[in-house]
Amino acid sequence: MNPRGNPGTGSGKLSGNETVRKWAVLALKIVVSVSALAFLLTRMDLRESLGLLAGSGKSMWALALLFLMVSQAVTTWRWHILLVPYGFILPRLKVMKIYWVGLFFSLFLPGIVGGDVVKTYYVAGSWKAAPTALFTLIADRTIGVAGMLLYAAVGLSATWKAFPPWMAAGVAAMIAIFYPALIYLPRLSVPLLALVKKLRNIPRDRLFIYWDRPLPALKAWGLSLIVHLCLVAAHVAMGRSLGLGL
Repeated sequence: MNPRGNPGTGSGKLSGNETVRKWAVLALKIVVSVSALAFLLTRMDLRESLGLLAGSGKSMWALALLFLMVSQAVTTWRWHILLVPYGFILPRLKVMKIYWVGLFFSLFLPGIVGGDVVKTYYVAGSWKAAPTALFTLIADRTIGVAGMLLYAAVGLSATWKAFPPWMAAGVAAMIAIFYPALIYLPRLSVPLLALVKKLRNIPRDRLFIYWDRPLPALKAWGLSLIVHLCLVAAHVAMGRSLGLGL
């Protein structure tokens, strides 16, 4: 265990070419983001948009912001729970700081990969431990999708007349495939593990730790339900602040 409290070792230093490439990619992302923002601003009536916001309900916006902040805090907690089984023993506050830094890159740079790279590196502390840290992020997103699908099923069942039949059938099919595949992933992945040499050399208890000790994953799944509930409440509050009949 290194001083950062994770299972990785190594200097994590980048070569000269890698450093140049990293900054070049970052500069390109910034240029694309600024260009996209400028394009949107030229295609919208800024005065009308500002007037709409000025006439909206301030209390509902404050409530929406509160729900969004709570959802992000719970998301950080969820990721922290998933980090611990893999040996990333970090204070929850530090994980929250890393998460917010990654969120900044995800929101203001094209794509979500940049934010994941930032979070992975700062949690791992070295590129050698980065794959393990990235796996926890993948698990976090997968569990988040599991919670979202459950809410989609509940929402469609409660308001099924408002949606076309194919949409309800699609959500039902996704749940019928996603949850069993997630639960039985260790068994389903046996052929893949036999074919891929790098995966074959990784001890099974490192690959399937969430299945061998499912309590952290179950806790994370429960927290994902809270996250999505907060997001729904935030969007309802924003809609009401703009006068929508929600």
